[in-house]
Amino acid sequence: MEEIAYLKLVKNYDDILINNKFKLLKKIIFKFKNQFNIITKKKESSFNFYILPYKENISKLQLMTTNYNNISNKKIEKIIKKHFLNKNIKVVLSNELNKDEYKKILDKYNVKYLNGNLAKKKLIFNTLEYINKIQNKKNIQRDITVLINESNDIYLNIITRLAFECKSLKIVSNKIYNFKKLEEKLYKENGIAIQFSNSYSKSLKKSEIIINLDFSDLLINEYEINKNAIIINTENKIKIKSKMFNGIIINSLIIKLPPNIEKMKKIKEFNSLLIYESLIETGLEKVNVKILNLIGINGVIGKREFEKQHILC
Repeated sequence: MEEIAYLKLVKNYDDILINNKFKLLKKIIFKFKNQFNIITKKKESSFNFYILPYKENISKLQLMTTNYNNISNKKIEKIIKKHFLNKNIKVVLSNELNKDEYKKILDKYNVKYLNGNLAKKKLIFNTLEYINKIQNKKNIQRDITVLINESNDIYLNIITRLAFECKSLKIVSNKIYNFKKLEEKLYKENGIAIQFSNSYSKSLKKSEIIINLDFSDLLINEYEINKNAIIINTENKIKIKSKMFNGIIINSLIIKLPPNIEKMKKIKEFNSLLIYESLIETGLEKVNVKILNLIGINGVIGKREFEKQHILC
């Protein structure tokens, strides 16, 4: 199993050295680690924190008098090459480090990192429950469309559960052959029929709930989409380019973790969705989490938007 490394910046000198009353010594150790790009590793509960000897939020005076606090792409690259190259490690980036410029460095050296997409897939039914509660509906009343090309156990389990729970299920795919065995099994054993389609002009024209499992932004925009649809996107951020589209795109989630995890000080420096995904990666996905908000193109999606969409549909 891959080690999960929670990568963060120094918040104070105690992050690097504790149980020492001499502040000057702490500063010296910090400067030494900064100079030679030495990570401080700390384990709390089941979390392995990798603390980088840099600070992002520094004063103007510090910038004028020192340079060892300033974080740069060059320093991050040195750290990655020194500590993560060819290692069986998957990285969770803190909020300060969760930026495209740093992800590009990880990509450059083939270092794996969590992006939240797996967590969003695992929370599809929680997301549907959240929407249903606002709109006073149930899955059995829903006609749901799934955008999917690849086949794996996670995807097949999602499709199977949707087939049992929703009113009707449509799969839109360029690789329909990947799902023929599942289609035959559901029909023969349970009498459940799945509709398949790949028409760019018709597949999504009447779809009210669309769940994207693995379509790219570019591919989704090739389809004509119901202008009032709710799109639950479990991949990287998407945006519908059609000016006619007036629906809702759910690109991410804000969740609440269990109290024993929430109370950890260092955990607060990480996105809760990434923390949940790290738990999934280590086989602890059954922890109780609660969806607090859904995130769209412009931030948190208000409940009124779902109520309005319900009326339009």
